[in-house]
Amino acid sequence: IDLEIGTDARVAAASDAIAGTLNYEQLAKRLLEFVGEAQYQMVEALATAIGGIVIREFGASWVKVSVAKPGAIPAARDVGIVIERRRADYPTP
Repeated sequence: IDLEIGTDARVAAASDAIAGTLNYEQLAKRLLEFVGEAQYQMVEALATAIGGIVIREFGASWVKVSVAKPGAIPAARDVGIVIERRRADYPTP
């Protein structure tokens, strides 16, 4: 899993403090826990769920999620998907 995350880093850049930006350590822990318990059959569904966590729980304005599945095709190193999502893709319930 690889992520590119859109967030406003101006406060963190000015203060040089983690409190001003997205906490990557907390995000990594949350995603490790989530992926460890997830039972998705499709990488598309997993990538979409990960995007929802990054945006809903961590306040990102956009996210690009890449999920690879090693060994899915014998002659390939891995196969996967890349998705891009914005806040509008995850409306508040």
